[in-house]
Amino acid sequence: MENIGRFYPNYRQICVKITPAFKNGTAICSLFSECHKHRDKHVMLLTTGTTDDNLQKSIEGALKSGKSARIFEKFQTADDSSLLRLPKRTWGSVFYILNQNKEFKMLDKIRAKTKDLKLNCGEGALTTLIKSYAARCQPEDAVNVLIEMKNNGILRHSRTYFPVITSLAEHGIQNKAFELFEEMQRHTFKSNKNISLSIPPKMTAALIRSCIQTEISEYNKAKDVLLWYNHGGRLLTLEILDAIKEWLDNDPVNIWTMTKCKISEDGLCNNCGTYLNSGLLTSHERDKLKMDILNAIEAALNFDEKAGERTKFHKYVAFLQQCSPCDVIIDGMSIGLSSNVEKQKKKFNVDALLKVMDHFKQQGKKTLIFLNTSVSPTFLSNKHAQYFVSSVGDDDLYIMYASALWNMVPFLVTRDKFREHRFLLAFQNHAAYLKWMRSHTIKVQGDMLMFRWQKYDPVVQRGSSCWHFPLVDGSWFCAKK
Repeated sequence: MENIGRFYPNYRQICVKITPAFKNGTAICSLFSECHKHRDKHVMLLTTGTTDDNLQKSIEGALKSGKSARIFEKFQTADDSSLLRLPKRTWGSVFYILNQNKEFKMLDKIRAKTKDLKLNCGEGALTTLIKSYAARCQPEDAVNVLIEMKNNGILRHSRTYFPVITSLAEHGIQNKAFELFEEMQRHTFKSNKNISLSIPPKMTAALIRSCIQTEISEYNKAKDVLLWYNHGGRLLTLEILDAIKEWLDNDPVNIWTMTKCKISEDGLCNNCGTYLNSGLLTSHERDKLKMDILNAIEAALNFDEKAGERTKFHKYVAFLQQCSPCDVIIDGMSIGLSSNVEKQKKKFNVDALLKVMDHFKQQGKKTLIFLNTSVSPTFLSNKHAQYFVSSVGDDDLYIMYASALWNMVPFLVTRDKFREHRFLLAFQNHAAYLKWMRSHTIKVQGDMLMFRWQKYDPVVQRGSSCWHFPLVDGSWFCAKK
């Protein structure tokens, strides 16, 4: 208001000075009219902004109290223009609290208001609404919200599908559940951070149980679920194993017996006498994955906006052309960095990295060590080791490129998971990439440097007359006809 007080007198001063220039008062009246117009507009904007701020603050105060009635009251008394200006995070918090308190009637009324206003309340709010419909056994309504999110271009995470598919499967709407399940797999949600392969046991179990049908075609759909589960290399929970038992017990053709078994280091099952698959890529899988990795990384680094990054990559390619192919690639920064739990500080452990190098040297393996410019490679001078010092932010891409250049043969020694880089690749190669990571990664656990490489793929495996199921607790179950 203080600004308006200064703004309004300025018009009066101008009018006084230019009065002699006019023969009549028409121009002066016009100028005063313009003054009033600007003043009223300015006052209106300030007042509206103040109202919006007050509404947001009052809603946030009600959210902190956790009382649904107070939250709903704020929305009932607010005008439409103020509601339209609320940030999406506020809508998300409101939907979340109402859903948590199971105030579904209030939630539905506020949802109806947002639809009347044609307001985009954001991904978080609509995802919460989907969860609410699933909890209320309203799968069709959950599907409609999912469709709305797709149409508005705000569907960004595969986890949004999870409650919808689960609810459909639990309520016997199998065809729609599997339609969305297949759609979810086709979507590639690209992101640079927080990539995970989260697979909800509840959804997996619900899909498997929905396949307990007399028709063989419906029964066999569970195999697709288990194949998808395998792509992530995840171990089974007891909830999923129980669903699998029910599914096998209802096989319309075969009779199965499931027994807890032991798998030897070579992958031999003591129950059925068969060896588990090693998980190594077929030549076809390897060739497709190799070319995809090379092309994707070359495209990403050759066309980087920063000329310096392109130069670094070209120097790296020249280095690899002079470097002899290696059996093992060591992620030096991953192995050398150890964490102090108390101080949460990272310190590079030269001894740890040297132990890893010596381990493979004694086996006669050729190794390539990757380091960052933050660590001087002087400790490698007498080790006759091939090494590359990188100043790039994501040296994982350099490691992947060397692996592909050497025909996906080298084993990778790292503490990292390398899972997020699958999003650089074509969707049809994601499963092969994760399979390669499982079969070619040697994990180094803790400071004891326990080298682990399993000679079999620790995922659900299906043989000609048997199934093998790995559990999160390390146990295995064998089902045979």
